[in-house]
Amino acid sequence: MRRAGELRAADDAIPTQGSAEAVQACHDTGRPVVIVSNKSAPAIEAYLQLHEVDGLVVAIVGRPPGRPDLMKPHPEPVQQVLEIVAAPGMEGVLIGGSLTDMDVAHATGVHSIG
Repeated sequence: MRRAGELRAADDAIPTQGSAEAVQACHDTGRPVVIVSNKSAPAIEAYLQLHEVDGLVVAIVGRPPGRPDLMKPHPEPVQQVLEIVAAPGMEGVLIGGSLTDMDVAHATGVHSIG
């Protein structure tokens, strides 16, 4: 049921100003963009498709189904991202908007922008 609500919300979500341009700039300069979220991956995919930036994102690490214990600030999702892009922790940057984002960045040794 939670996923269905997130899918509906993706239709109404308003992009953060400049976010599409930032993702495009990363893509254009060879910096892989991976989204890590406590939201469901299908909702994130729907949002990216709606705003036509899905082709600029390498992967999505969403909320693990049935495993709320592995959601951020648990380090597992960020560790998955680092494996996907094969970057040591200090080479990645986590851009987040919550304290849990900053907590998981600190726990994994990833630079953060909040």
